[in-house]
Amino acid sequence: MEGYIGEIRLFPKTWLPKNWIVCDGSDVSFKDYDLLSVVCGVEWPKGYKNGDDVDPHLFYRLPNLESPSEDVHYIICYMGQFPSKY
Repeated sequence: MEGYIGEIRLFPKTWLPKNWIVCDGSDVSFKDYDLLSVVCGVEWPKGYKNGDDVDPHLFYRLPNLESPSEDVHYIICYMGQFPSKY
């Protein structure tokens, strides 16, 4: 399923599309989810500029969004189209 990096959708819990991750407050590494951190406005650790040079042991937290029902959850796109700023 195509999406914009940082886009959040409500989706059935029975299936997680490729390049999307559940908004459950999990810690994710800057190295693996560098573009998502940029779009979400997460402040990078001092001394690092991009995912190529970042320590793989540095993490940030995904949004933790409460589901309105037991059958669905919120997911966020981490790999897709980079949204235009203007």
